[in-house]
Amino acid sequence: MLRSKAGPKLFRRLVERIREGQACGEVDPAIDVREAAAFLQMTMQGIQLAARAGGDAKSLRALARFAISRLRAR
Repeated sequence: MLRSKAGPKLFRRLVERIREGQACGEVDPAIDVREAAAFLQMTMQGIQLAARAGGDAKSLRALARFAISRLRAR
C-alpha cells in the first residue's frame, strides 16, 4: 500500500530533479525526462531488491553510480 502511494510521488519528484539537472547543465538535455525518471525509479527498486537478497554495499553503490552516470551531460 505504501509503495503504491509513494510511487507516483517519487516519479514526479524524479522528473522535477532531472529537469533541474538539465537546466543547470548537469543532466543531458537530450534525455527524455519521463523515461529517465522511470529508469531511475526501476533502478532504485532493483537496488532495494538486491540489498534484500544480500548484495554488499560496495556493489549496490556501484549500481547507483552507473545509473546516475547515464544521465550526465556530455
